[in-house]
Amino acid sequence: MPTRRAGGTKCAPGGLKALRLTPRRRNHAPHVDRPDKRSLPMPQTVTGLRSAALTLASLLLWTQLAPAETGLTVADGMKVTIEYTLTLPDKSVADSNVGQAPFSFTQGAHEIVPGLEKSMVGLKTGDKKRIDVPAAQGYGTYDAKAKVSVDKTKVPAGIKAGQLLRSADGRPVTVEKVEEKTVVLDLNHPLAGKDLVFDVKVLNVEKQEPKPADKPAEKPVVKK
Repeated sequence: MPTRRAGGTKCAPGGLKALRLTPRRRNHAPHVDRPDKRSLPMPQTVTGLRSAALTLASLLLWTQLAPAETGLTVADGMKVTIEYTLTLPDKSVADSNVGQAPFSFTQGAHEIVPGLEKSMVGLKTGDKKRIDVPAAQGYGTYDAKAKVSVDKTKVPAGIKAGQLLRSADGRPVTVEKVEEKTVVLDLNHPLAGKDLVFDVKVLNVEKQEPKPADKPAEKPVVKK
């Protein structure tokens, strides 16, 4: 991220202060006829060095005085990459990607829990934030009626109470009870009813190309 430099302007190495013309030593060279100095062309090498030094000094001064860029902030449609740690009220760590692959999502696309998504707005690359998410804005409140009994042959053999399974649509379900012929599954998310604490570090915020809109289906041509 661009930052403002501090301090005064310094001449670059080889700049104006470092440029010196070595005087000729007297009585050590044979006499030669020299042309009139007024007819000599401007010494281009010296002029070029001075011009380069002035340009460099000007650039350094501009860099010190130019305002720092603010960078992109999290807003709808932005691709956001984060590092996070999720803890529960009992201080236990429920999930973390620290030291692992970063997690990316599209802001505003409801790819993460609502409470976290709302709190990400306005953050920029490098920001760190602790975000408290109540259960209702996380994985929802616990629904005691969200349970189902299925035939034991419909689940993997040898499962035990407390194990996690995936439903056909990819949702996590918990095995609550294993009976002789049936298995009771809890359809609530494992973190339903729990308040959440996210420690988030924003690694990157970038714009995304808008996805092309789906073309409407062509109406069939009806011949009369």
